[in-house]
Amino acid sequence: MSHSTVYRICLLIVVILTIIGGIFYYVNYMESQVDVTEGTLVMEDGGERWQRPYI
Repeated sequence: MSHSTVYRICLLIVVILTIIGGIFYYVNYMESQVDVTEGTLVMEDGGERWQRPYI
């Protein structure tokens, strides 16, 4: 085999391992998350401050 073929095979293996490692890291990171906070614009502070008084 020529050197360019060996380099292409090594590069392909590195890319595939990087993708698999990224998927593994993402799955483990998402399992460790307890509360979903992404996409929300509401700050959790108890809410007493924003309630209307009953008249």
